[in-house]
Amino acid sequence: KNMRKILIAWLMVFALFASPIVAQDISVECSDTWSQHEFKDYPYYDLCYAEEIEAAEYVVWRLTRDEVLAPNVSRKNTFRPDPDISTGSADLIDYKNSGFDRGHMCPNNDRNYNNEAMSATFLMSNMSPQTPILNQQTWRTLESLTQALARELGYIDVVVGPIFYTDKKDIKTIGPNKVGVPDAYFRLLVNKETGYLKAYIVPQNCDKIPPKDKGNSETYERQVYMYECDLKAIEEATKLKFKMYFDSRNVVRYNYRK
Repeated sequence: KNMRKILIAWLMVFALFASPIVAQDISVECSDTWSQHEFKDYPYYDLCYAEEIEAAEYVVWRLTRDEVLAPNVSRKNTFRPDPDISTGSADLIDYKNSGFDRGHMCPNNDRNYNNEAMSATFLMSNMSPQTPILNQQTWRTLESLTQALARELGYIDVVVGPIFYTDKKDIKTIGPNKVGVPDAYFRLLVNKETGYLKAYIVPQNCDKIPPKDKGNSETYERQVYMYECDLKAIEEATKLKFKMYFDSRNVVRYNYRK
């Protein structure tokens, strides 16, 4: 019986590497807010890095049922600068004594099926300054919603990123590299097969919403319903442009369950 479990675990890991990782049904066009963009097609997520805020303008990936159900490796906090950012990424010192957490955009819990995948999420290009309540409570609830949807629907495509409502010259920064502190964050969740689409904007000073243990997607949706928004609200706030690759039979329904 133990050998059978080991074999199943290895087959699941093989399936992860044999299948596409990124969100193939979503295309994101960078905004003109930032003058310098650097797109990175990494194995476990894609991102567009904006030098002016020393962070990603957006991060996109696909989370599958197999990835969620795969055996988890132990978390190792291998935070480190991203050597592949040509202009240099943010560094750990930028967050020291800042009052902000190093908030994962692509969370380590979405990539904890092996050490390499999990380690990739600790690159500083995948971090953005978040208040402790947002990072440790409400953002985690949205991450739990994402994982529940992947389990229930087979996969979920995810786009997340920062929102700045203030003028560029007035953006608060932290650290010697002047990492931009966003006013809010967005999360876009899409499943082409069902037409599922949910969009959220969560401010830094959000309500404290810890994820419920063993909740399903409807449970988590009810927890964060006050932050649900229209996709156009994200486009207006970020100046990003999203294109969904749905065929004529799968029309995006903004309120899939309502």
